[in-house]
Formats: sequence, C-alpha cells, structure tokens
Amino acid sequence: MRHAWMNSPSLALWGAVPATLALCYLISWQAVLLGLLLVGVLGLYLRAAAGVARLLWRRGRSRPVFQHPSSKG
Repeated sequence: MRHAWMNSPSLALWGAVPATLALCYLISWQAVLLGLLLVGVLGLYLRAAAGVARLLWRRGRSRPVFQHPSSKG
C-alpha cells in the first residue's frame, strides 16, 4: 500500500541530504584517520632516520678523523 507522500520529491530530497551529509562525514573521518596514520608512520620513519644518523655521526666522531695538516699545532 503506497501513500501519496512517499512519491513527493521533497521527501526524497530530505532523505538524500542527510544521507549525503552522513556519507561525507564518514569519508572525512576516514580521511582524518588516514592522515593521522600517515603522519604517525612518517614521524616514526623520521625518528628512526634521526636515530640512525645520530648513531653514524657518533661512530664517525669516535673514529680518528683525518685532520688537515694546517690544523695541527
């Protein structure tokens, strides 16, 4: 049994607008979460790279480095 108000275009519009907004909201939340995940992964990579660079720099400093003859007193 169909009612006349079910066929009204305004009701379809009122049903489509919140559905579209909800979809956009969900997509935006997924985009935000994906962005946070990417930032976190990039942060981990940067911290790891900084740690490796620091380790190599420390190892390079502890090793006797070539000194220019003019720098010797």
